Amino acid sequence: MKKTFSRALIATVALLVAAAMPYAFAQSTGYPVKPITVVVPVPPGGTADFLIRTMSQRASELLGQPVVMQYKPGAAAVIASQAVAQAPADGYTVLLAYTSHAINPAAYPTLPYDTLKAFAPVSLLGKVPMVLVTGNAVPAKTVTDLANYGKSHPGSITYGASGLGGAGHLGAELMAMMGGFPLTTVPYKGGSEAILDLLAGRIAVMQDSYSVFEQHINSGSLRVLGVSSAGRQEFLPNVPAIAEAIPGYEAVAWWGLLVPAATPRDVIDRLSAAYAKAWQDPETRSKLVKRGWEPAGSTPEAFNDFIKSEMTKWTTVVKKINFQAGK
Repeated sequence: MKKTFSRALIATVALLVAAAMPYAFAQSTGYPVKPITVVVPVPPGGTADFLIRTMSQRASELLGQPVVMQYKPGAAAVIASQAVAQAPADGYTVLLAYTSHAINPAAYPTLPYDTLKAFAPVSLLGKVPMVLVTGNAVPAKTVTDLANYGKSHPGSITYGASGLGGAGHLGAELMAMMGGFPLTTVPYKGGSEAILDLLAGRIAVMQDSYSVFEQHINSGSLRVLGVSSAGRQEFLPNVPAIAEAIPGYEAVAWWGLLVPAATPRDVIDRLSAAYAKAWQDPETRSKLVKRGWEPAGSTPEAFNDFIKSEMTKWTTVVKKINFQAGK
C-alpha cells in the first residue's frame, strides 16, 4: 500500500514539474518580459515563413512570451540585416538570416554592416536541401549522366536560375565546378517562368527546394537526379545525394537566428535553447520535414563556425564566376 502511494505521489510531482517547465524556462533569467520580434527578410507566405512561424509557436510557449514577425524583404536580406544590426542588443529584435548572409560579403562591393562583427549567432534553425531536376532537354537519369553529357556536349547544359546570387544559382555553379563540366546559366525573374521553359525543354536543369517541383515530380514530367545535401533525405529517400557522384558536394539553403552583437550571452542561450527544443517536438518536426526541411538546431558556437565555412565556400564560387549583385 505504501509503495503504491509513493509511486502515485512521485507521478503527481513529475506531472506538476513538467507543467511548470515553460514558466520556469522563461523566468529563470528574467528574459523575456515582453514580446520578441523576428525580422524576416522575405515576404510572408513562403517556405521560410512556414519554418519560422512553426518553430516560433513552440518556442513562444517555452519562453512565455509571444514571438511576432516583422517583414522587411528586399536586397538579398541586406535591408532586414541592417535593421537588426542597428537595433538594441537586448534580445527582443532577432534576425532570421539565410544563405545570402554568407554570400553577400563577396557579392556586394560594400555592406552597411560587418557580417561577422555586427551580429551574434543564436542557432541554425534548418536547412532546405535542394533537388536537381531535368526535363527532356538532356538524356540524363543520374548526376553522372549529366556530367558526362556536359563534358561531351559543351554548352548543352543550360541551368535556369530563378534568382542570381542565391543558393540555387551558386549551388549549380559549384556543382559544375566540382563535377568538371561546363554550365550555362540562364537568368529568370521568377521560378514559374523558368519551370515552364524546363518543362518545354528550352533549358536543361534547375535546382530548387523540393516543394517547388513536387507536383511535376509526382506527375513524371520532371526527373530528379539528386539532392544537394551531404546525404539522402527523408522526403525523397530513394533519390541519391549529388555528393554520391561528386564527392564533397553540398549546397543547401539554410536559415538561422542572429541578434545584435552586444546581446548578453544568457539571453542568446535562452533563445537558442527554446528553438532547439522546438525541433524535439514530434508535431513540429513532422510538419517541417514533410515540407522538405532538414532539422539543424545548433549551439551559437556551431552556428558561428557554420557561417564562416559558408562564407569561405560561397566566396570561392562568387569569385570564380565573377558574380556581382545588382549587375
